[in-house]
Amino acid sequence: VSPRASDFTDALAEKAAKLVFQYLPTAVEKGDCVATRGKMHNASTLAGMAFSQAGLGLNHAIAHQLGGQFHLPHGLANALLLTTVIRFNAGVPRAAKRYARLAKACGFCPAEANDIAAINALIQQIELLKQRCALPSLAVALKEGRSNFSARIPAMVQAALADVTLRTNPRPASAEEIRELLEELL
Repeated sequence: VSPRASDFTDALAEKAAKLVFQYLPTAVEKGDCVATRGKMHNASTLAGMAFSQAGLGLNHAIAHQLGGQFHLPHGLANALLLTTVIRFNAGVPRAAKRYARLAKACGFCPAEANDIAAINALIQQIELLKQRCALPSLAVALKEGRSNFSARIPAMVQAALADVTLRTNPRPASAEEIRELLEELL
């Protein structure tokens, strides 16, 4: 959904997403399956090729703060934020169309589905994937850090605003909006 996305980055990102939805649950359940891990390696590489050209966005800008403040693994932080950030970014029509296109490309909804239905299908599939992979909620992942979360929000907001990855988010995010997103997570 990055404003710097192109046909090339779209193709790479879409293929990466399809591989993740298909192979991640098996990779988590059967970590010794070399073929499945190979598919996840390919997904990771394709995604890296896409974001090295298109950039990242708000999801990573906030995930960097969760990792830095609470030592959450980067992939986990990104996964826990993803549906919240999709809902936020979908407030921009261009981003909404791109999320809808991804949902349709992954087969999560009929080709004729409207953008709202497609985005909801994408969000639902992401939530199902998180469940299948037994990801904890943010509250559980924070452990003892949960009590400090609210107190650290102002610092995380300022750091997220300064994070270079925020530049390629499709929707500008104010300090107040980032604060609201962080509060919504708990």
